[in-house]
Amino acid sequence: MSREKKRLRNRPKPIPKPIIVPSSPWFTTVPAQMAALALLVLGAYWNSLGGGFHFDDEGIFLDSYIIGPGFGWGIFRLMQTRPLTFLTFHWNYLAGGASPEGFHWVNLLLHAGNAAVVLLIARRVLRAPGALLAAALFAIHPLQTEAVNYVYQRATLLAAFFALLSLLLFLRERYYWSVAAFGFSLLAKEETMALPVFLLLFDLVRKRHIRWGYYAAMLGMTALFVARLFYSLHRTPDPTIGFGMNRISAVSYALTQSRVVWIYLRLLLFPAGLNLDRDVALSRGLLSPASTLPALLLLALLLCGLAWMVWKKNQPALWALGFFVLLAPSSSVVPAADLSFEHRNYFPLLCLVIAAAFLLERLPGSFLVPTLVVLLGALFGGTIVRNRAWHDEKSLWADVVEKSPRKARGYFHLGQAYASEDSGRARQLYERGLELDPASSIGHTNLGILLLNQGDPQAALDHYRQALRLGGEKPLVRNNMGAAYLRQGQTDEGIQSFRRALELEPCRFDSRWNLMLTLSDLGKKNEALLASRVPANCRLLPEQTQKLEDARQSLR
Repeated sequence: MSREKKRLRNRPKPIPKPIIVPSSPWFTTVPAQMAALALLVLGAYWNSLGGGFHFDDEGIFLDSYIIGPGFGWGIFRLMQTRPLTFLTFHWNYLAGGASPEGFHWVNLLLHAGNAAVVLLIARRVLRAPGALLAAALFAIHPLQTEAVNYVYQRATLLAAFFALLSLLLFLRERYYWSVAAFGFSLLAKEETMALPVFLLLFDLVRKRHIRWGYYAAMLGMTALFVARLFYSLHRTPDPTIGFGMNRISAVSYALTQSRVVWIYLRLLLFPAGLNLDRDVALSRGLLSPASTLPALLLLALLLCGLAWMVWKKNQPALWALGFFVLLAPSSSVVPAADLSFEHRNYFPLLCLVIAAAFLLERLPGSFLVPTLVVLLGALFGGTIVRNRAWHDEKSLWADVVEKSPRKARGYFHLGQAYASEDSGRARQLYERGLELDPASSIGHTNLGILLLNQGDPQAALDHYRQALRLGGEKPLVRNNMGAAYLRQGQTDEGIQSFRRALELEPCRFDSRWNLMLTLSDLGKKNEALLASRVPANCRLLPEQTQKLEDARQSLR
């Protein structure tokens, strides 16, 4: 070895400089992304806070458990399938009364919380920018507006919150807490029951260690809540969901959902034409309507394709398939009277936004930024515009009538919105609804009420009789018939109708009040006092109880 080589070999080696890892940009941190999401949600839904109550919302204030005093433990009874949701309604009422703004604020905050949990879930499987994109898509997609604006669908928001939390805890391997969160989700609404199936699919595909005790607990809890739900439906006279429905078979419902799912997918990609009460024809066979068979075959092909891609360890396909798994409880074989509702996509949308973020991340940088600006801007604007339709009952049902002109329910509800201020317009709408659906007992009942208020008790009675013939014995109809008979001076028939209404529903206050007043006016004080006695198992509103007590005091 030459002297020069020895010198080079023995020369001390330079000390390597430490590698400095640059810190993450501030906008990729969790607090910054949470703040951005909060601003997005607030901006997109600010104009929803002035909205009113819609559809089933008014029924909230007819529940004595909700507007009664105290913590609300009475809400947790066997027949109440969504006690956690109704407990929040009770607290909402205690805090701000029946003002819709307070209820809308809670819905908005729940949606913002859900978007935040989606962000935390997405950060477990995506890079920080992609996770924020997924959460932003979830937060401002116009398809979510029904769940946020429709107060009664707080059940969907609350169930989704705990189901998302359960998924996040699962990813963090906090299994006991995941089971608990899932239980709270089912207490809010039962439609998240497919979550364990998706989690098991996730474990199988990712080849994670499968904790069978965890899945046994999750599935056992699901079975318990399903049994409770079907017990409640069995005890309900006219259930709107379940296999006991006479109007819709499980096969017809499943065939119909093969078409409805494609409507949902179209709305996810192009959310134009959103509609609370979409006019969907029931599929009574593979070719009735003709689109049923193609929709079914294409859906099967899509699911098979996704399953094959999942087998090949394709991440976006796993999450895309998860959308159909989570949608299954409401869009498979369990019949529901309403064939399509947009809020049913709320929780399953989690999977599609993560799948979309995976795909969008692969776009070239020069193309990605303008694409996201246009996409998020369009969704943000679309949500603001859609919120306007939810401002009040007139705007909402006018939108429904415009988009579903051949469906009667929109005309009935729009007529009800006009009934107190424009009876002529209301009558036109009711009559138009009955032209489309002459067999609607609800339509005949509502038109009968309007005619009675207009001073035409005989015409009202004609429609009430039609309602009884078409819809069977209903206490509301019998009570209104009693009022019509009294207007005609047929007191005995009126008393008989009130008594029949109470036979059908002993806890019905208006029938009891009408019967008591009628008997009192006839001088039959003892009978009136007897009629004022409410069965021990009835729970009236506080003001109703006081009203009956004051009347009893005046009769003694």
